[in-house]
Amino acid sequence: MNKALRITAQLPQANLRFARSRSCAAMFTVLLASLMLSNGVHAQTTDRPDLSKQPSLYVVGYAHLDTEWRWEYPQVINEYIRKTMEDNFKLFDKYPHYIFNFSGANRYRFMKEYYPEDFAKLKKYVADGRWFPAGSSMEEGDVNAPSAEAIIRQILYGNDWFRTEFGKASAEYMLPDCFGFPSSLPTILAHSGVKGFSTQKLVWGSSAPGGGPESREKTPEGTPFNVGVWVGPDGENVLAGLNPGRYSGGIEADLSKPLPPSPPNTALEELQWCFYGLPLLRNRRHRRHSGRGLCQAIGSNRH
Repeated sequence: MNKALRITAQLPQANLRFARSRSCAAMFTVLLASLMLSNGVHAQTTDRPDLSKQPSLYVVGYAHLDTEWRWEYPQVINEYIRKTMEDNFKLFDKYPHYIFNFSGANRYRFMKEYYPEDFAKLKKYVADGRWFPAGSSMEEGDVNAPSAEAIIRQILYGNDWFRTEFGKASAEYMLPDCFGFPSSLPTILAHSGVKGFSTQKLVWGSSAPGGGPESREKTPEGTPFNVGVWVGPDGENVLAGLNPGRYSGGIEADLSKPLPPSPPNTALEELQWCFYGLPLLRNRRHRRHSGRGLCQAIGSNRH
């Protein structure tokens, strides 16, 4: 039985938005493509599905890049920055409703300086609502050692660069690959105009109180909740996604069938999210296998 591949452009704030369905939970993710997989014909459409009847999987595109890790800036600029643009431009051409997020104003500075023609093309995609400058900051930097002022300046300079170049700022703070976060962070973010926060690193191990196999959501030890409101010491808060699953996680559930019942909690009813995708340098065979997993999750035999 064939299922549909639908692609939607209804998720502008990719790492904060979520969908609710009476028949199955919508999956909230940040790594591959802005896709909606559901029943119907194999064609792209802007029609909104009937979430009470059509199992739907939302997958939102995002590329994580360590600007400097086991490589130096020349390789980042010559290879990773260039490929981020070129590969996503191809996806924009192939899928008319594909949407992509990319963080770090500093990476966009590289694009503008070293690839001005591609950057001009990127700006058009931003204006069309298909490429979203994300993360609010200049870089996805550590927030433990730096002072509150340093974090505020990350947001101030990052979003100011986005506003200057694109006419819009982002409303979320993304630190998928940083270890540890101070209790003051939601206060700092909220007073800087940021509305949401997401990370993956708590599932690597955390000393924060909460979580564990006996917790309501059965999150890992040290992960207080999946998606919720993180409140700072002065009462200010941000929407936070803290448990996206494994670093290179997959989607293994059959979403064409109802999910097993969970403990009653109307605030969390039918809401899940995860990071789904592959490490930076995996080859095409891995990417194909990864895409096949998405199709299998909703019962499709189209790869």
